[in-house]
Amino acid sequence: MFYRIFWLGVAGPTILLACGCAEQLDAGPEAEERWLAGDHHTHSHYSVSYDEENPPAWSIGGDGIYPIPMNALMARHYGLDWMVATDHGGPNHSKINFEYAYPELQLSRAAVPDVVQFYGMELNTPGADHSSIIVPHTHEEAHVLREIESRFDRYEVWIEEERLERDQEDKMIEALRAMDQLAEKPVVIA
Repeated sequence: MFYRIFWLGVAGPTILLACGCAEQLDAGPEAEERWLAGDHHTHSHYSVSYDEENPPAWSIGGDGIYPIPMNALMARHYGLDWMVATDHGGPNHSKINFEYAYPELQLSRAAVPDVVQFYGMELNTPGADHSSIIVPHTHEEAHVLREIESRFDRYEVWIEEERLERDQEDKMIEALRAMDQLAEKPVVIA
């Protein structure tokens, strides 16, 4: 049973993502490609927890306890070539991702350059459970992810009525259409 869950929940999406990450070892006409191992769903200490006050206050280390650079070091230690920082949160988490997680990801990229590190998130999907969003590495990646999370994550808002408005399948379809309009389209794993 474990192997079945592993293949469906971990290996399957990882293999699909790795298909787009084949490394060119030689630029010649008979270039050799190889598979790159990676992790498309890595939480750091910026997957925060919240208290129930109004407005809610966040505290570091909800679902993940390690900083992004530690996750990258462990990825390298276990032989991974790439990883995605996919934190999630709640009210105003897009600000936490933008102001704290993204600068830490940039430091991590400099500290552990031999692991390709993508920026992403675990989206609290409107009308569903969760989706992994992986943003292409560009100069605009932080702004792109902030826009996606602030507009479409169902827990980004605190007021219950606003949350219920967001938690509709139509809102996720709107999110997919918005992402499809981007020049550099993110990968969405639902």
